[in-house]
Amino acid sequence: QYREIKKRLVLLTSAQLTALSGGSRDDARAIIFLAMLKTYAFLRDFVLEVIRTKFQVYDTRLTERDYDRFFESKELAYPELTQLSPSTSRKIKQVTFRMLEETGLLKANGDYTILKPMVSQRVLPLILADDPKWLACFLLSDRELSEYQTNASHAKRT
Repeated sequence: QYREIKKRLVLLTSAQLTALSGGSRDDARAIIFLAMLKTYAFLRDFVLEVIRTKFQVYDTRLTERDYDRFFESKELAYPELTQLSPSTSRKIKQVTFRMLEETGLLKANGDYTILKPMVSQRVLPLILADDPKWLACFLLSDRELSEYQTNASHAKRT
């Protein structure tokens, strides 16, 4: 487990690590979520391709079938997924949903409700300075992303 935590933490900037250790619970949750997204491309893809897409069209209900369809679509791109045993595939699904619940993106209620994660004014610039693309995983709309990127580029020039 130490190895997994270390793998996530080394991908954070020093400012993000400071916010993780000295910020609020919501700040820590956002930074942990960011670390997981940076570490696990499969998780990032699931958030962007399924969860964010659903959220943008006001469909806040996520089912295990949504995950299953995503997993099946990824088998074409990642043939190693077809080599997983059914129990390993179930475990990956279980861990994925648990991580998303613990970071506040999902709420279990039979199926799952998609929730927009809290990104404070302390954490937002830390993500922007790292790479604005990560904000899409926090379910910001395209308009919000564009505004933040415009404001960040204006701030860099002044």
